[in-house]
Amino acid sequence: MKAAFYTLGCRVNSYDTQTMIELFKTNGYEIVDAAEKADVYVINTCAVTNESERKSKQIVRRLKKQNENAITVLTGCFAESNFEEAKKVDSADIVCGTHKREKIIDYINEFKAKQNKVYNLEEDSREFDKAGITTYDGKSRAFIKVQDGCNMFCTYCIIPYARGILKNASVEKVLSQIDALSKKGYREVVITGIHVASYKADTGENLIDLLELIDKENKIDRIRLGSLEPKLLTDTFLKRLGELKSFCPHFHISLQSGCDKTLKEMNRKYTTKEYMEIVNRVRKYFDDPGITTDIIVGFPNETDEDFEVTKDFTDKVGFSYVHIFPYSPKHGTPASEMENQIPKGLKTKRAKELKDVMENKREDFLNNMIGKQEKVLIEKKLEENIYEGYSENYIYVEVKSDKDIFNQIVNVKITEKTQTHLRGEII
Repeated sequence: MKAAFYTLGCRVNSYDTQTMIELFKTNGYEIVDAAEKADVYVINTCAVTNESERKSKQIVRRLKKQNENAITVLTGCFAESNFEEAKKVDSADIVCGTHKREKIIDYINEFKAKQNKVYNLEEDSREFDKAGITTYDGKSRAFIKVQDGCNMFCTYCIIPYARGILKNASVEKVLSQIDALSKKGYREVVITGIHVASYKADTGENLIDLLELIDKENKIDRIRLGSLEPKLLTDTFLKRLGELKSFCPHFHISLQSGCDKTLKEMNRKYTTKEYMEIVNRVRKYFDDPGITTDIIVGFPNETDEDFEVTKDFTDKVGFSYVHIFPYSPKHGTPASEMENQIPKGLKTKRAKELKDVMENKREDFLNNMIGKQEKVLIEKKLEENIYEGYSENYIYVEVKSDKDIFNQIVNVKITEKTQTHLRGEII
């Protein structure tokens, strides 16, 4: 039996797909690419926008056409947050949500036995996924989910409804996965979750405790963190983080807007003044940290003046990169019902303007790196003698080498920049 997987959405979804792949392998399935003919197609869906739901439906239909006799499984955040709508997707034979994914093999066997569609939403609980990973797609960096669920309830976001209440992996589970990955040659892990700042193991360890234990085990060369809530980054947290030999100083600190009025309407739990203090605090403890973020433009009620405030704040912070998203109404969220929805054309215009601000600050950041030495994990061979990888502060760096340096961490002197990345010489 052959199974294929298609993943939409975030890093957490990617991790969840990997756990399912390993589950299927354990049950005797051969894993093939989603473009190939398979006996089972599993589509791990996203629900962050209405567009992601539309694409999720489209992918299910497309894969079913590749083999009409195949069993198609629609799982993930779309199914969990909008179950009744997901059940309307005729091409889906099985619809299941984000909880207790280890039961997916049982659902497939049930479908085979009865030849009737299987619809099942498992009850949410504080129990973390039983499944884990021992490998990942790629050979250098792997993502490990240590936490799931969210209780922040930002007004634009459906994820608390899709992922449920807070739940955390045990320290033992995290360490065992890192050990397995290390033995297979992985050099870097990214610690991720839906709201990773809230991590708290049943045995009492919080996120910095966990990171210290990973570092002490000395099984992996580099630890990187996924998206962070600003208020996690206290002096105490950063001081302890700076003492870890394996930590990569890249901080993706959620902003969403540079205007206090808009932040309040989003139900974000900080002000721009607090955010700036946190950024300055990070720079106090780390040299040349990569500081990246997400910003939504065109949120309901965002005036031209509000947007100018966001532009000015973005310029003031000086991010190394900004992911810019025109606001997309998501049914089921308070923001989708707000008055003064912004026209699509204006949202597109604002996104372009903010991108110009971001690119100017990114150019400043890249220029500042020229002449400095960076440790780069080589993740890909581009062409003969040309390799690429990422610095500790998450800048893409290109180098030349006559030797095969794939999956090695090399010392590089940065010599020049392009519009998108850096080039350097191995020293």
